[in-house]
Amino acid sequence: MKIGKLYLGLLLVIIPFLQGLQCDKDVVGNGDPRPQYTFKEKVSLQPYKLNYSIGDTIWLDVNVAGKRLYDERTSQRILYDSVAFTSIAQVDLLYNNPFIGDGPFAKLVYPTGIAAHTNNSLYQTSAFITYGCSNATDYRLKVGIILLKPGVFGVSFFNSSITECLTGHFRSAQLFYELDVTDTHKQFYLQQPLSNIGKKPDEVFLNMLDRKAMVVVQVQ
Repeated sequence: MKIGKLYLGLLLVIIPFLQGLQCDKDVVGNGDPRPQYTFKEKVSLQPYKLNYSIGDTIWLDVNVAGKRLYDERTSQRILYDSVAFTSIAQVDLLYNNPFIGDGPFAKLVYPTGIAAHTNNSLYQTSAFITYGCSNATDYRLKVGIILLKPGVFGVSFFNSSITECLTGHFRSAQLFYELDVTDTHKQFYLQQPLSNIGKKPDEVFLNMLDRKAMVVVQVQ
């Protein structure tokens, strides 16, 4: 678990750095090193509930009409095309007794025409997904997460980088996803007897739950 948590923590630290890398032409006026755009998009999570059964599928759906992303800095939608998004769908074991790292905890279902691969560690299953470079009118991605093991899990979705389709260069922009749910079930996570397995609430996970980058689910 320490390796998985360290990996997630490092990833969350370097993601803003990777998203902020840019060519000279992307630097904001007067040499401002901040990203030119800070995009935020809602992601549908269906079916939305707390309790699932082994074999159930959770669907994550991104749908950005006209490739116009919402920019928080200008409070308007910006046409932003010819780029690829590398996003990560992840399932982390939060609680089980006994707390045994016997992943994979999920199987990922991807649409055709995108680049994707899945990684498994003792306490985490993650999928790296690259999409966006197509002739489609909209940015659209639908990913299925088939739940394989019992326990309390964190299901998260976040973007790691934005690159130009033709050159692969990083763009001066960030994209943050927000799961379109009313409750991330943070309290359910906090109610788990974590001390019984020698653990306490993880600050990284709590931050992700507050930002709606993660939801807690129970699989039985």
